[in-house]
Amino acid sequence: MRIAFVGKGGAGKSALAGTLCRVLARRGHRVLALDADSVPGLALSIGIATSDDWMLSTAAEREEGKGWVLRISPEEAVERFARRGPDGIRFLQFGKPTATVTREQQSSMGAFLQIMTDLGGDGWTVVTDLAAGTRQSYMGWAGAAERMLTVVEPSAKAIMTARRLGRVGEMIPGVRLLGIANKVTAPLERRTITEGLKKAGIPLWAEIPNDPVFAAAARVGRAPYDLDPQAPAIRKLVEIADRLTAEAHA
Repeated sequence: MRIAFVGKGGAGKSALAGTLCRVLARRGHRVLALDADSVPGLALSIGIATSDDWMLSTAAEREEGKGWVLRISPEEAVERFARRGPDGIRFLQFGKPTATVTREQQSSMGAFLQIMTDLGGDGWTVVTDLAAGTRQSYMGWAGAAERMLTVVEPSAKAIMTARRLGRVGEMIPGVRLLGIANKVTAPLERRTITEGLKKAGIPLWAEIPNDPVFAAAARVGRAPYDLDPQAPAIRKLVEIADRLTAEAHA
């Protein structure tokens, strides 16, 4: 099962992606979490110490006419370079770009992209947190994702981003865009998101309430799941995990 989270910055995609990783792992999935965001933040939502490291800086070599190529298999790269997180989650990020592009950045990014697209099935459930906005999605950074969960909060900018993302489904064969309404507190907000997604051609697939557990977790630097695994939003993510699993096995 391969899932990618997309959406406007601040819509809550990293918090939802990291929490879903925890839920899936605790339900027996072999989870690989990939942080493709240029401002790494997925680790914190999972419960892993954050850093700006280029984790795959020695995993690829430059080949004439091919660019940066993994010198080992994607499976071996995960085994050698991925950090271990709670509940057995494996975690990789390509790192935080700087003003000067270095060999380490280029190598790590090349290796990261190959792992995203070439990692074999082998029982992995891959959850990717894409950068805010639409650029990565249109450049193919969703990798081999089967479902792109489009996170939309009740704001005009979030809905506009979703409408721009709506065309991705037409460009990437086999991928399904599914709308996730996040931070919903009232019927009017639900209706606003539903109508916005409908115009984007993206079905509203799930709804997550505006839960203070996420803000509280961010304040103290902990994973939401570790703060309160029974919080309403986390219970909803358990339902989402079960639904994704059932659809994958259908």
